[in-house]
Amino acid sequence: MVTTLAAGSSSPSARNASALLNGLVNYESFMPSFKFAGTAELMQRYEVKAASLKVDPLGYAFAPFAYAAGQLTAQAVTETKSLDPDKLAAYLHSHTVDTVVGPLAFGADGEWTRAGIVFTQFQNVQRPRPRPV
Repeated sequence: MVTTLAAGSSSPSARNASALLNGLVNYESFMPSFKFAGTAELMQRYEVKAASLKVDPLGYAFAPFAYAAGQLTAQAVTETKSLDPDKLAAYLHSHTVDTVVGPLAFGADGEWTRAGIVFTQFQNVQRPRPRPV
């Protein structure tokens, strides 16, 4: 999937980028525009907590995947009624789990069965104009 960040985008990266970024392609593991069950609520809670701790208020790089890891573990433990790592792995290799980053499924090799990387490209970004004082 390719997402284009155009001039006027609400993305913090696009707002602060200069014209030198035009054409740059980057990869993302998560985008705030992804809409999965629980994602918006998680990020709202995260942003409030992050502000009070003075850490990254956006947290899109880590918070959703950390929460999804908990969702994967919780469902595997609940369904297998076990903490045995082999049983948990067998469950996760044979079931898709709905998470805040979307449905996740793992193959026999332990990798995702469906890639989750998104590529973005900056286009039509102009150097910000100085604000009047």
